[in-house]
Amino acid sequence: MIYDAVIIGGGLTGVMAARKLKERGISRVLVVDKGKSTGGRMATRRIGSGRADHGAQFFTVRTDRMKSLTEEWLRKGWVSEWFRDPYPRYVAQEGMNRLVRHLAEEVNTELYTKVLEVNQTEGGYTVSGEQDGKAVQFQSRSVIVTAPVPQALDMTAGISLFPEAEDTLKKMHYWPSLVLLVSLDGPSGIGEPGLLKTDLPEEVDTVADNRQKGISQVTIVSIYASGPWSEQHFDLADEDVTERLMKIGRRWFDPESVTGVQLKRWRYAEVKQTHREGFIDGGRSDSLVFAGDAFITEEDKTDRSRVESAVLSGLAAGEYTARRLK
Repeated sequence: MIYDAVIIGGGLTGVMAARKLKERGISRVLVVDKGKSTGGRMATRRIGSGRADHGAQFFTVRTDRMKSLTEEWLRKGWVSEWFRDPYPRYVAQEGMNRLVRHLAEEVNTELYTKVLEVNQTEGGYTVSGEQDGKAVQFQSRSVIVTAPVPQALDMTAGISLFPEAEDTLKKMHYWPSLVLLVSLDGPSGIGEPGLLKTDLPEEVDTVADNRQKGISQVTIVSIYASGPWSEQHFDLADEDVTERLMKIGRRWFDPESVTGVQLKRWRYAEVKQTHREGFIDGGRSDSLVFAGDAFITEEDKTDRSRVESAVLSGLAAGEYTARRLK
């Protein structure tokens, strides 16, 4: 089968791009992802009887298009308001990953599929990878790559991109992120509403209580190390990183109440400098597009990658690809 579009990455950007293509009448669309479910960095981990988000903790709404989508998701019961300060922070019911899984229900996906390379062929592209230890290939008229830019460039290394596009992509660098998930047998010392983003030690970016957020029956605290600290300590062993973050975290919980600890690593968590377009066209005659939360659409007036930028980038990339295909 020759697909109209293969989308690499089953996070919010990839799923929203697939939904936009379907809306525009492009039916032969496939999303491939190396994970066991769609979601990307909208990541939720089940720990015993609890849940903990260890990617995006919440999302905000700044644009009319995101407002319209959020109102739809509220009506469907997919998301709820966590708190306001002064504008709303929204969370997905049962964890942030659940929202992407709802959105992907009508999307054709291939999971457990690691893409290794994309090559140009006559009339389109070949996407090659591994699935359950076996080689797989997908033929497509177009490709949308939503993986972090360094990984996207590795996948497309065999394709001659438009020089300006390639130069821009090569300048996009990311902070890593180290996230410690601490399970407790009692409440944390984090006050309501369960989120800390200011007045934190320089080693820490965010601290969240997943029980107070409403997604966990038990207390699980997510401690996000700052980008610079994560970059400095990323290559340390898990035990060393855990020990250091636990020492910092003692101000938010009693060490005697700790029942379990897990460490999550994100090699590419947040782009250091966003790109002020919703996507980048690779400059090929057959559509090859790079998109993701690092790409900021014109309607979005902020300059940080986040959930909203991922959604809007996916919609923009899907719309552009649909026009090219037609």
